[in-house]
Amino acid sequence: MELAGVEAMIVSLPEAIITDVTEPLLRGWNCQRGDVVGKALLKAGAGAISARHLPPDETQGGQQIEVSYAQILGAVIRKTFNAQKWQEGDKSYYLLTGKAVDA
Repeated sequence: MELAGVEAMIVSLPEAIITDVTEPLLRGWNCQRGDVVGKALLKAGAGAISARHLPPDETQGGQQIEVSYAQILGAVIRKTFNAQKWQEGDKSYYLLTGKAVDA
């Protein structure tokens, strides 16, 4: 999944497993694909990759989710994503898109 410099991830529901991420997101978190893909997105503060819903912000237009990634050396990186839910057959997903970054 590549979206021309956009930090993004796909999360399967209801298990909240990260199924794919973009390269810009991996660079932003300074990690490898295997560090993220296939991992559970847990409630805020409950694991290496966790998320929380943010209060509605009319200027952002839609649901926002803050995702935190705790690096191995202890630094926590937080990024805000716009959440878009979609259905594909009998499977449900969230597409979380963040900011575009320069390549």
